[in-house]
Amino acid sequence: MSQNVDPTFALGLAELETAPGFLLQIALVAYVQAMQQALTDEPPIGNVEYAILVAIEQNPEARQGQIGDLLSISPAHMTKMITRMTEAGLVSRMVPPESRRELRLSLTAAGETALQQMRALTAGPSRGVLSMLSEQEQDQLVRILRKIAGRPDRS
Repeated sequence: MSQNVDPTFALGLAELETAPGFLLQIALVAYVQAMQQALTDEPPIGNVEYAILVAIEQNPEARQGQIGDLLSISPAHMTKMITRMTEAGLVSRMVPPESRRELRLSLTAAGETALQQMRALTAGPSRGVLSMLSEQEQDQLVRILRKIAGRPDRS
């Protein structure tokens, strides 16, 4: 096989260009790269921590397992994440008196601050990443992704 490659030769992935899983993966990589380039400040927390804080904010005093299930995070990984977030002062755990086997989660003041910082940091770049799509296409993309993810329709 020759090592000399014609620079006008265009590489292609014809079979993969219609494979949804491949395209979802490539789209995710492109989205993450664009977000990283657009962010001018270092985010105070990562994406998973952000999702956990949003879930706790929107589901006050939910059980740790419920938040993990909601976000499709395994119980073992969720325990590690919540332990780190508790140690960082973002989340507090409470054992309710009626059930010593449950852990309910709530945001601390630092968690609320980190959540607001992430919302402010990501709002503009997120819109920018999807700017090649019309508003209708963005809505359609969200509906399709929710359907693939098995999330309830919100229309």
